[in-house]
Amino acid sequence: MGERICFDSFDLSLRDHYNEDWIVRFDPDDMSQVLVSNAKRLKSGRVDKEIGTLQYVLQRDIKVPMALADQKPEHFEYRARVDRFNTEMVETVKEKVKEVDRRITTICQRIPEIAAGTVLDRYLITDSLGQHKDVRSKMRDDATDADFMEVTQHITRQSVAMASTGTDDEDYDYNPLDMNFSR
Repeated sequence: MGERICFDSFDLSLRDHYNEDWIVRFDPDDMSQVLVSNAKRLKSGRVDKEIGTLQYVLQRDIKVPMALADQKPEHFEYRARVDRFNTEMVETVKEKVKEVDRRITTICQRIPEIAAGTVLDRYLITDSLGQHKDVRSKMRDDATDADFMEVTQHITRQSVAMASTGTDDEDYDYNPLDMNFSR
């Protein structure tokens, strides 16, 4: 109806279906909640048919006033619900991180060469062509070909005195020691 409305879902399983296409069903007289159902979309972008194996009821987003005096009991309930959801989400993310760590540990136990390697080895990061070993070999070759030379400049009091006497500006005493502040 030309109005943009945001809806919330406090069901974590909805995030597992981000790649689905959805049909939204609503009552024009009561927009406090909508029903979304998965669907099959044609290449043209139009919906071909409703599949209906996934359905979620979404609640309309509530705008909570900033001032406590302006807030009503339903605003406090909504904020408490959001806080509970965020706490659950933190725990869910921690569990997923533990699961990923367990998988990586299992892979490292199966393939011991990976455990002692670089970040590329640990996470099997590939280039745009899907190559992993070529990138790793090139990095190793580049590291062995590098030559290092340390260059330092020593400033003595004598060079400071010589530099300060040859200036045209009488109001400023040049001191090269002052120029090393950024190093």
